[in-house]
Amino acid sequence: MVDTKLRTLLAVPLAGLMLAGGMCATNAYAYDYQELTDMALGGESVPFPGDEYLNELGNYWDQIESDYAPKVTELADGTKIQRTPSEYEVGAWQKFSDTISYNTYYLDGDNRGCNACHADLKDVVSGMDYHHPVVWNYALDNNLGVQQCLLCHGETMGYVKDDHQFGTLIHALHYGSRYGNTFSTVGGNCYSCHNATDDGAGMTLWDLVKYDLYFGMNRVAAEDVQGELVVDQDNVLSVDEMFSLDWMHTYYDNLRGAAGKNGANLPLDQELFDTWEITIDGTVNNPYTEKLTTLIEEAEAAGVVVTKPSKIHCDWDPIGGAMISNVEITGIPVSWLIERAGGYVDGSTGVHVVRADDSSHRAFPLEKLGESYLVYKIGGEDLTWSTGFPCMNWTEGVDAQIFSKQINEYQVTDADLDFSANIPCGWIVGGTSMSNGGDASSASEDVQFTNKPNTAILHLPDGKIIKTNEAYTFEGVCDAYDEGITAIEISLDGGKTWVSYDIEGGSDPNKWTYWYFTWTPEVEGAYTISARAVTETGRTQSEWQTIMFNAKDVVD
Repeated sequence: MVDTKLRTLLAVPLAGLMLAGGMCATNAYAYDYQELTDMALGGESVPFPGDEYLNELGNYWDQIESDYAPKVTELADGTKIQRTPSEYEVGAWQKFSDTISYNTYYLDGDNRGCNACHADLKDVVSGMDYHHPVVWNYALDNNLGVQQCLLCHGETMGYVKDDHQFGTLIHALHYGSRYGNTFSTVGGNCYSCHNATDDGAGMTLWDLVKYDLYFGMNRVAAEDVQGELVVDQDNVLSVDEMFSLDWMHTYYDNLRGAAGKNGANLPLDQELFDTWEITIDGTVNNPYTEKLTTLIEEAEAAGVVVTKPSKIHCDWDPIGGAMISNVEITGIPVSWLIERAGGYVDGSTGVHVVRADDSSHRAFPLEKLGESYLVYKIGGEDLTWSTGFPCMNWTEGVDAQIFSKQINEYQVTDADLDFSANIPCGWIVGGTSMSNGGDASSASEDVQFTNKPNTAILHLPDGKIIKTNEAYTFEGVCDAYDEGITAIEISLDGGKTWVSYDIEGGSDPNKWTYWYFTWTPEVEGAYTISARAVTETGRTQSEWQTIMFNAKDVVD
């Protein structure tokens, strides 16, 4: 039997031990600390003054857990999201309740990052007083975030990086006098957007590092990923769903953009189509000008009109961007139009694509003649103002800038042109795109690109809630301009390990590579999915998109 003095000496240190290091009990409500003390002392009742305190402390921490539970919100389409992970089975010694609310109580994760204030950055940017080009595609429902903004405003692009730096613009917009310092009035501060590093490197953007800082992230190594990936290159968008940058290069661009879907969305002018003329001239034997309608009739009669799926991909497409479309085009081969002019003369080098206002003289080499079309229908429908009604040039495997809208002339040339400046494909890591002065040598295999190849995860808002033990199909799109895709790689551990899914025979580089990845989460908690692609020349993405999602046993 333990005497009273000894019992007291044992009980006090025991209570202190449980306070300092015994926080690993799974729930304060599940344990009575007096009972635990009795058990530790052989079942004898040993009262001590810390019992009431410990139970009150447990209740208090449980209340914090409840008050600071990660927010679950519902998007306009009914999708439920939780942007901050729940901390299931946290293995930290500090654990006292079911969770320790580290992500929300200490890190304040629900109130940090762009989406803490802005549910959808696409809507924010499109609603700016000053027109910003539409660098996303609502039909593909891609995520727009800081990572995408930085491609243009910080990482690689020459004049935008120098003159329109992301940090300078964002701080001015959030704290500028024009907006009445609105960011501060709603409680915003430096740490709303930034994370302080512990290595002396300064500040990082919260949205770029948060997944590495949160507790409760489930990491699934490649060897444990049991999933299936399939691709589809023939699925297409409609003409109304097709991507259009609507960049305002000139006054003429402004007029056309204002008429299109991102502006007034005016009805098409049938008379304009009926009277539109196409000129074929330059170094051809018999130059001519003919109505578009007449050329269509003759091409149909000759059986040369082409209808097929084909892609358009913008060189400015950021990591995880969706400035790409796969559509069914109907058009006349430019080679046939030149043959109608008696063919090109010896010494010809390429073809200038000239718009109706003479503002664009984009050119492609003769080697691309067999992949170039005068397109006048998409998905069986007339083009829209945004896509270049009544007709546009379409050259496969190159940057979208060659896809000139509202063209009325193909001018064959014998000039010694640097076609690499007119057919850019990808942003060089740490440099510029070929359209902004990139070196022509960027076509070589040893040059590393930021967005060639490029992969986007679609229809997955950050924090989407899905059901455990039920198969879920993720989807996305990848492309590498003039290169085919040979493999798509998926990571469920933040890019540490990758599962590679080979594409048998490779992909057709003139179509996008749309992918579906089906996987079943077996454990509750937060996960991330990352995706990247490998090209036929062995290029692998230097940077990729990562999106968090939550698996729960019960989805309310």
